[in-house]
Order: sequence, then C-alpha cells, then structure tokens
Amino acid sequence: MSSERSNRAMTTMSSERSIRSNTKTTKNVPVINKDSRSFRPNSISELNAMNNYKPLVIQYTKHDGTVAECHIGCGNSLEDLGIIFAVYVLFYSFLIGFFALLLKGALDTEEKQTILWSFFFFGVLFVALVGGGVYVNMKKYERERNEKKGKGKEKVNETNEDMLL
Repeated sequence: MSSERSNRAMTTMSSERSIRSNTKTTKNVPVINKDSRSFRPNSISELNAMNNYKPLVIQYTKHDGTVAECHIGCGNSLEDLGIIFAVYVLFYSFLIGFFALLLKGALDTEEKQTILWSFFFFGVLFVALVGGGVYVNMKKYERERNEKKGKGKEKVNETNEDMLL
C-alpha cells in the first residue's frame, strides 16, 4: 500500500516538474511555452509575421534612444487603407449622383413629382424582395437544421433498438 502511494506521489511530482519546466512567469502571470504541435499564434504580431502581413507603422526614436513604433490605421496595411478610402469615395459619389438624379427628376416633373413616386415605389419593392429572400432562406435553413436533428434522433433510436435485440 505504501509503495503504491509513493509511486503515485513520484508520478505527481514528475508531472508537476514537467509543467513547471514548460511554464515561465511573466509579471506574475504564468505563460506556457508552445510545443511543436501548437500552430496557433499567441499575438497579433505573431499572426502578422506568419502571414507575412505588414501593417502601416511609423518608427521613431524616443528621447532615451530606443526605437518605438506608432501603429496607424488600426493594424491595416497601406493597401487596406487605400481600399477602404476608395470604397468610401465610391459610396459617397453614388449618393451624390443619386441625389442629383432625384433633384433633376423633381425639377422636371414639378406638378405631380412622378419620378419621385416611381423611385419610392421601386425602393419599397426592392426592400420587400430582399426581406422576402431573407425570410425564405431563413425558413429553408431552419428546415434543414430540423431534418438533421431528426436524422440524429433516428440514428440514436436505431442503435438503441439494436442494443435491445
């Protein structure tokens, strides 16, 4: 009995030693070293290095001589910032063009504003079609999910029946 307890104590102590050897403490927070099987990065900088992604950064020298970095654009690269800026320019250009089209139509059909009512009708029709498409797709997804749940229950029932036979 005592030899069994001593064996358990030895295995517990050796496992604790292996955990301690794999752990280092940084600012009173234990950090476990990654082993060779781990492929997930621990930080954004590791993820960027893994994907060879370079966010837009300005490097400057502090008064004590160390080099520091100032991240610009919330971790986006210069290419990403250019794409975002272009999308905003295109979106607001579309809005200005659409406003000009509506204004021209309103000025050309002053009495009854026919063009404005037709744009309103097509807008409501578009919203109704998109809403209907979303609703139909949601019902289709729910039906498929319920069918999968039903098949899972049938499989469980079949295995239970097989166990009884």
